[in-house]
Amino acid sequence: MFRKGGIVVNVLAVITAILIFAGMALPLTSVDAANYEYNFHYWSFDGSGDDASGKLDLSADLPEFAEGRHGKALDTENGDAMRTKKLTEKTTAGFTMGAWIKLSSGATEWNIIMSKGNTTDAQQDRVQIHVGHASAANNGGMLLTYSPATAAQLSNENDGKPISYDTWYQITVTYNLSVLRMYINGELFAEREAHYDLKEALGNMNTITVGALNHDGSTFRFCGLIDDAFYANFAMKEADVKAAFDSPEKLKGFADGSIAITPDVPGGTATEEPADATPEAGEQETAQPETGKGPIYFWPFDGSTKDISHNEMNIDTEDVNDGYTDGKVGKAVTVVEPLSGDYLPADTNLSAFTIAFWVKWEENDNGAYTAPIAFAGKETDHHFELYFRVDENTGGLSFYETRTGWNLENIANVERDEYTHIAAVSGENGFRIFLNGEVIYDAARPVNTSGLGTTDDFITLGGLNDLTLKCMGEYDELLIAAYEMPDEFITKLYSDPAGARADIEKLVESNYPEGYTPPEKTPEPTEAPTKEPTPEATEPEETPTPDNSEPTATPEHVEPTATPEGQKKGCGGTLSFGAGAAVALAFVIFAKKRER
Repeated sequence: MFRKGGIVVNVLAVITAILIFAGMALPLTSVDAANYEYNFHYWSFDGSGDDASGKLDLSADLPEFAEGRHGKALDTENGDAMRTKKLTEKTTAGFTMGAWIKLSSGATEWNIIMSKGNTTDAQQDRVQIHVGHASAANNGGMLLTYSPATAAQLSNENDGKPISYDTWYQITVTYNLSVLRMYINGELFAEREAHYDLKEALGNMNTITVGALNHDGSTFRFCGLIDDAFYANFAMKEADVKAAFDSPEKLKGFADGSIAITPDVPGGTATEEPADATPEAGEQETAQPETGKGPIYFWPFDGSTKDISHNEMNIDTEDVNDGYTDGKVGKAVTVVEPLSGDYLPADTNLSAFTIAFWVKWEENDNGAYTAPIAFAGKETDHHFELYFRVDENTGGLSFYETRTGWNLENIANVERDEYTHIAAVSGENGFRIFLNGEVIYDAARPVNTSGLGTTDDFITLGGLNDLTLKCMGEYDELLIAAYEMPDEFITKLYSDPAGARADIEKLVESNYPEGYTPPEKTPEPTEAPTKEPTPEATEPEETPTPDNSEPTATPEHVEPTATPEGQKKGCGGTLSFGAGAAVALAFVIFAKKRER
């Protein structure tokens, strides 16, 4: 079946059919994923961010529009960049990004035209086109595109297209999982083979921003005008790129379905994660934690703050908690003052780890931040914490580690006075954060907590180790393992907490050393779990790890006290490099530790 502005591909249609809807005939090309819907989005910016397909409107708090190439244009020199709502379509079969641009005189350094995905990290969901190295000396800048999935930029300052001040250009970039191409004014300018899969962006990063980096919709704002912008979740063919040059009517037709367009996916596949194989007869279908992988600690909080594993990593050694109440499974501990655990054994190795717990956050003593859990003190280089960025009755789930200053804020909302399941998993497979059983953040590199346990380190629940950033409320089913637990089991911790507890207790018992006398057996679960909705994502703000390989955001925007002559204030961005520094592909990320 075709849908307006796109098509739905099924296996039979790929082979045999060209269907017609609303006068639009769209030939199908072979993709592996059934029901992949091709969509083309077009924004004319004639006084709004409306999408001609009717599916993906852009919005901003204070947008400005000015005379453009055709009618009005988005003025990101004097107004906000514009961002879409969360994408619902698949984006793994390729992409097309394009727009008319006019760089203003005085624009400097980096000016983002369009971006998608997590633009603070070099992951395979990130795509952007921008003008870089802009300066008065260059009378403009250099057109660049950046997509980590293609392993490198298509062009750099040595072979990129010069972009002059105050001149209109139409830019189009396509990638079909085989070749990355750049077009200037409808003509092919550069291409490069690139055989890499694209990934879906996670959470609130799964959006598109016109005029700035996508993660916050403001960093490296384009200094000038942007008109007739378009995005497709497939690569356009060269003939269609040429036909669309200087033709808003063509772009509108591609978007609303009145003009046919053929996706370019030669040799490419719109890949989805393969489904798990059907279990053999008698095989356990539910996820199970693996045994023998490393130490595991578990606090069920059924009338005690003791760790039921043989490690006996008890917390609340000062007995400062306010008692127990009905929790998600059995009882939960009510935290008024942060609960600090025993010192970790010197041979503890949490260079890989799993943290999981239920929390019902009720009160906090700091107006801006509150931390439900922390490893080690902030003065160490292996401190790690999960914390909330407080906004009245909402906490933006965030994390911070001291070794590299890696800090991501406001990944998703945690509502006050509601039970929420939070988990974090780090190791050789990267770093993932889960909220109510779903992955909401996925990075290729792990959190670096190596060294934890070699000094007087301990775990704190309901605050930091110095007893600040108190996070008062109810906590239940705290699990910490010194290895990565499978994603399926993290989901089970949320969806079937009683069943997951039974699995954990069996795992704990299987790890008892010979001759160990276990603590008193925990009570039977008393409460059936209730499924709660996953909170809506909010805008993230990230301070990433230093990385010299790709353009990204600076940790924070500091408004200059004086604007250099000829430089436009509030858009573009400047990064400084030492003499002889090579800036062939992108920006340098400057990491900065959060001050609170």
